[in-house]
Amino acid sequence: MKKEFSSGLSWNMAAVTGLIMACVTVALLLLTNLSAGMGGMGGSVLSMLMSLVKIVVCVIVFRLIVKHFYDNVENGYASLQRYGMKVALFSSVLVAAWSVVDMLLIHPGMLEDTVAQLEEQMSGMLDSNSMAAIEKMMPKMPVISFFSNLIYCFIWGWILATIFARQFCPIHFNPFTGGDNPLGDGGKNNDSRDDADDQSGEA
Repeated sequence: MKKEFSSGLSWNMAAVTGLIMACVTVALLLLTNLSAGMGGMGGSVLSMLMSLVKIVVCVIVFRLIVKHFYDNVENGYASLQRYGMKVALFSSVLVAAWSVVDMLLIHPGMLEDTVAQLEEQMSGMLDSNSMAAIEKMMPKMPVISFFSNLIYCFIWGWILATIFARQFCPIHFNPFTGGDNPLGDGGKNNDSRDDADDQSGEA
């Protein structure tokens, strides 16, 4: 029997499943980095394959997470889509935080190596002022990395949440209202209750 929907239940489940999603993503990132560190043509091919595997596995895991909520909690299209976005938010923050930890603690020399490689590759194309500007930007890379990963992962989650919510709760154009409505009752009461709960939480 499905649980009754509430905004609190949605946030709590999203926090747990967001942690799971982040752990899966980080584990796949580590495997991808290990394959890239092998060097040579074989390492490059393996790294490319691992990058594709990472995308496919993350999509599958995210779909399973959304489906678990759909199967166990009363919901409609809007509440299911918002749940997916909440999962994406938690997961994105954790993955972005991991990228900073990796850069500063696990691979602390990565910034220096990046600067050295950039100087070597761009030495004939950039003047001294441009190279100095790049070097000044390097200390800000952890912050840049955090927000770039946060935005990238959240946008991915937003897109997937919308796709899977439409898959599990199909909607069609209503000629009487001029808008998209869920087939059947589509959990409209749950969606309205989700809006009310979220608005009361913001207040």
